[in-house]
Amino acid sequence: MFHIVMMEFLYSSGSPETFSLKTTSAVISGKEAYAAGVIAAPEVWDDIIKARNVTSHVYDEKTSISVADQIAHEFLPVLQKLDEFYLS
Repeated sequence: MFHIVMMEFLYSSGSPETFSLKTTSAVISGKEAYAAGVIAAPEVWDDIIKARNVTSHVYDEKTSISVADQIAHEFLPVLQKLDEFYLS
């Protein structure tokens, strides 16, 4: 979902040279969002994507707890900064 929002943002912000890269994946969108100054830590976005992929069909408590810990301690601060960016 992030890559769709980011594609729309880059397109609407008048960055056709960025958007023209035919952004189709969340990883590419994260890199383009970093280049456009929207996000500050593209490696964390890569981790968010990996966590999403891991939890798509997770059935064990250990993995669930691990991802929940990542969300609370690593992902939430980055998401809050993105929220601040959009609100400014």
